Amino acid sequence: MKKILSIVSFLFITLIVNGQELNGFMGIPFGCSKEDVKAKFLSKSENAKIYTDEAKILTFTNCTFGGREAIAIMFSFDDQSKFHTAVVLLDNKNDDDVFTLYDNVVSDINSKYHYRDVNN
Repeated sequence: MKKILSIVSFLFITLIVNGQELNGFMGIPFGCSKEDVKAKFLSKSENAKIYTDEAKILTFTNCTFGGREAIAIMFSFDDQSKFHTAVVLLDNKNDDDVFTLYDNVVSDINSKYHYRDVNN
């Protein structure tokens, strides 16, 4: 059975450790309306499809995250319909253990944002 990894906190950990302020996800600022999130995400992910569009959850499929195929990317909204949380579901196609997949994704993000671990 394919392993599924829900990635929520690693982005926060990576950016906090790097001393950068976290003010959005994938170029979409926190606090955006649902319509803004839809427009911005679809403009960046030409093959993405809206899977669910509910009051507090907007889910896209057929998209990528960090160069990897994502099962889904979900955006959550508060009571005022403002974006506040994102969740990425990745399919572990290489059957690595979850920790190896996590380490690989974190490494890719660190490389993209030029973060260098001063302890190594």
